[in-house]
Formats: sequence, structure tokens, C-alpha cells
Amino acid sequence: MVLQQKCKNCISGKGVPGSTICIVFRKKKYSSKINSDGKWKVIFNPGDAGGPEVLNVSDSEGGEIKLT
Repeated sequence: MVLQQKCKNCISGKGVPGSTICIVFRKKKYSSKINSDGKWKVIFNPGDAGGPEVLNVSDSEGGEIKLT
């Protein structure tokens, strides 16, 4: 996955409704509640260019996470 540097990026997907999605990138944590349709999105600024980096996505319920 390629993220645009120094601007807002959106990562979205589907998961278990009502649970919380957590993204960790460059030691910063971002989270969002999964809505009743099972959809979620997180908007964040990844900062300066660099890499390779690891982007971790997890679900508070341990459910399956799908990026869209």
C-alpha cells in the first residue's frame, strides 16, 4: 500500500458492527467505531516520506477485518 505523504489519507473497510477498529502506524494510534452497516474509516496524516513501514489494523472483538 502506498500512502501520500504530508496530507490526509483515508483507510476504510468492513468489520463487526459496534466494535472498534484500531490502526497503528509509525507508533501513532488511530481508532474508529464500526457502524451498524459494518463500515468504518480512519483518516490520518502519515507524515514525511520514508519506509518501508508497517500498518497494523485490529478489531476490538477479534473479528475479521476487510480493507476496501
